[in-house]
Amino acid sequence: MNNIKDIIITENEAVFFFEYLDWDTHFFNKPAYILNIEKSNLLIDTKIKIAIQDKLDNSFVTIKLNTSIDDEILNFFQDCGFKYIDTEIVLESVNNIVSHKHQPRVSITKLDKNINLPYIELGQNFSLTRFHSDLNIKNAKADELWINYIKSYQLSEHRHLFIARVENEVAGVILVNTDNTTATLFFVAVIEKFVGIGIGTLLIKESISHFKNYKIKTETQIKNIKALNFYIKNGLSKVNSTYTVLHRWS
Repeated sequence: MNNIKDIIITENEAVFFFEYLDWDTHFFNKPAYILNIEKSNLLIDTKIKIAIQDKLDNSFVTIKLNTSIDDEILNFFQDCGFKYIDTEIVLESVNNIVSHKHQPRVSITKLDKNINLPYIELGQNFSLTRFHSDLNIKNAKADELWINYIKSYQLSEHRHLFIARVENEVAGVILVNTDNTTATLFFVAVIEKFVGIGIGTLLIKESISHFKNYKIKTETQIKNIKALNFYIKNGLSKVNSTYTVLHRWS
């Protein structure tokens, strides 16, 4: 069943399905949407352009288009007021066999509750996300987004959190979203004082080992060379796909 706040724009055979994002709406204090590609049929029509500009006025809208898509579609969205933000790359693990040196000072635990973590230190780890790249979002606001995201991340059957501790002090975390076949690793954050001793690698390896029967993938920005090298070094070296990320503000 579709959310009553979703916006579906149709004209002849064209279908543009904009999915309402509740968390983003509350954070940015304006309606937020993302184009659901799977539910859309992206046929270009002048009436669609007018409807997008009308119905999505005073909103924040995200589109992620596979980079193989026809340039005509990309140009259409730019004509509708969408701006290029970044290119996202999806990496996949070539195998789920893991091996790493034992680090006696570090313990990795899968939590069943997300409470009492150093959310500010963890959320301030990022500087090259699509939100930091958007000139409409101040860096402090982008930092606040990730701080709030980790703090409000609700654990469930499909949402997982691993934590690294050094001598009982929180050193880093990783989040993992799963469906029936795929485990997506993201939000790998290491607190600054513990950078350089392999915390991130241990979190990746533990996650891959835990979800060894799943296809493992991750997502990052193509300009984030440090993150790309980190994931490739840790076995996520197969390029699954790439996406052009667009944002539209009112």
